[in-house]
Amino acid sequence: MKLPSAIWAPFTGSAGMPHARAVNKVVLHRTQGSTAQGAFGVYTHHQVEPHFTADAAPSVNKIWQHVDTGRAAHSLRVHDRDGVIQVEIVGFSERAAEWTSTEYRNLVVMLRPVFEHHGIPYTSTVSRPWPRTGDEGYGTESRRRMTSTEFHNYSGVCGHSHVPDNSHWDPGDFDIGLWLDLLTNRTPTTQPTNEEDEMPYLFGKYTKSNTIFAMFPGGTVRSLGPHEWGFYQRQKPAPKLVTTSSVSEYKKWTRAAKRA
Repeated sequence: MKLPSAIWAPFTGSAGMPHARAVNKVVLHRTQGSTAQGAFGVYTHHQVEPHFTADAAPSVNKIWQHVDTGRAAHSLRVHDRDGVIQVEIVGFSERAAEWTSTEYRNLVVMLRPVFEHHGIPYTSTVSRPWPRTGDEGYGTESRRRMTSTEFHNYSGVCGHSHVPDNSHWDPGDFDIGLWLDLLTNRTPTTQPTNEEDEMPYLFGKYTKSNTIFAMFPGGTVRSLGPHEWGFYQRQKPAPKLVTTSSVSEYKKWTRAAKRA
């Protein structure tokens, strides 16, 4: 597929390679640079290209496509053709933990149509943790990597750090739980790019089911998965939380969330 929201930007002059199996996984990379344009120079120099380059920063919020997803791209040393969609995320692996909820949400909006088109599950079942540092994940012998058989049979989302016979440790400390929560909760398809507008001003907890709701300045109410709530709890200052056991209040929040 050619993603309608993407800027079409092929580099190597090829149309990609045939997939050796049906598309069933997404591999996330980092460009190790601060701009998409810098990554494009690397692609040209090394004669490589992913399917997509995504800059999810609120000030940019753009995605470029370089290869049709019906063909295999070339950003791995080995296993490019193993049913993989490859996404280079603008930024640095060692700064992955600095990503905001807006950036995770923007990336969801960019890539959800690709998951839906190819039937890729919204899961990440790799048993190895996503490395936080190069010491934890760099090298072909890293314990974070799958075997070739595991990778071939894998479906869902993983990092370059999990791919066998490769050495890079990107995308770093990516909060995969939060991102999958956002994918599963079907985030709205249009997103603000102003970080202040994106942060909820209040959180509500219905104590009988421990359901958490986020209230946004524009009037939007949305229920949160556990990983997304955990992300907000780590922000400074700590979010304001009100609790209720009132069924009527819970129904009011639920109705508002359904309208969002």
